[in-house]
Amino acid sequence: SIAWYIFCKRTLLSPLAPGQWPKFLAVYSGFWVFNNIVRPIRFGLSVAISTQFDKIVLWIQEKARVNRSVAIGLTVFFANIVGTTVLMCLGISMAASLAGVPIRPVK
Repeated sequence: SIAWYIFCKRTLLSPLAPGQWPKFLAVYSGFWVFNNIVRPIRFGLSVAISTQFDKIVLWIQEKARVNRSVAIGLTVFFANIVGTTVLMCLGISMAASLAGVPIRPVK
C-alpha cells in the first residue's frame, strides 16, 4: 500500500494504467528489500502473537466442534488469506484515495 501510494503520488497514474506496471514493480522491489532486512523483527512479532493464535484455534475448536487440525486450517485461512486480502484492498483503496488517483485507470 505504501508503494502504491508513493508510485501514484510521483506519477499521478495508477500502477494498473497501461505501461506502468514495470515502473511500479521497481518501487515495490525497494519495499521488498526493506521487508527482508526487518525479517528478524517480524519473526519476533510472530512469536509474540502466537499465543493469541493458539487461543483463536481453541475457540474455533470449541465453537465449531472440530479437531485441532481443522481449527488450525480455518484460522490460517481466515487470518492469512482472508485477512491479508481485506487489508491489502483497504490499503490500496486508502493509498489511491490519499494520492488522488483512481485504482483503475479511466479510459
